[in-house]
Amino acid sequence: MNQIGKFLNSLYRDETITAIIEEAINGRYQISFVVRNSDSGEERMLSKGDLSAIRDVGFDKKAEIEIQAPSSRMIGHVRQTVSFGQRQDVGYCNLRVNEATLAQIKNQFGNGDKGIKIDSLEFHIAPLTPKEIEERKQEIMLYSLEQRADAIKQRGFKIYAELKKKYPKVKFNKEDVAEFIRQEEKPIYEALKKDVPPVISYVKHARKLAKSAERSTS
Repeated sequence: MNQIGKFLNSLYRDETITAIIEEAINGRYQISFVVRNSDSGEERMLSKGDLSAIRDVGFDKKAEIEIQAPSSRMIGHVRQTVSFGQRQDVGYCNLRVNEATLAQIKNQFGNGDKGIKIDSLEFHIAPLTPKEIEERKQEIMLYSLEQRADAIKQRGFKIYAELKKKYPKVKFNKEDVAEFIRQEEKPIYEALKKDVPPVISYVKHARKLAKSAERSTS
């Protein structure tokens, strides 16, 4: 099943994901992750214990989750190890849900509150729709960031227009817009097991303001 676009960190801030994890630990939601090195995109549901471990390590670290238990067998009168099992690091960026669960989460937590912090203030744009995420996924699979330069530039125009409408007293520079683009593409790159380009790679393609790039809240 295609889960691209249902990664929780593509929609919600870390603090909100913590609250969602708490609800999942209490049995309200089922949260899964993708098994690494699985060509089929195999998913595993996280147990309450797994979710507690992920919550306890915090935003920036990952917990070791067992994806295959160790096994052994008796050969003659001796028990021999067949498999030492497998574990995978799972953190906030790996958590995802199916459509039905996402609808329930949105009911409780809203459609998304992902934002970018600039000078200690947090700013938000509307998250990509599932269709837009799927289109971006296909572009990332087929083309390099350089080959997507025009698409990134156009996305930058839209983001700048949205920011200008939402925050008319704030001036945003191209580095700010580049960071928004990178943040919305980050979970897609991670799902495809590709390296996320650094923000500097987006800057030269992002919307460059015609006037002063200096930010002001006055």
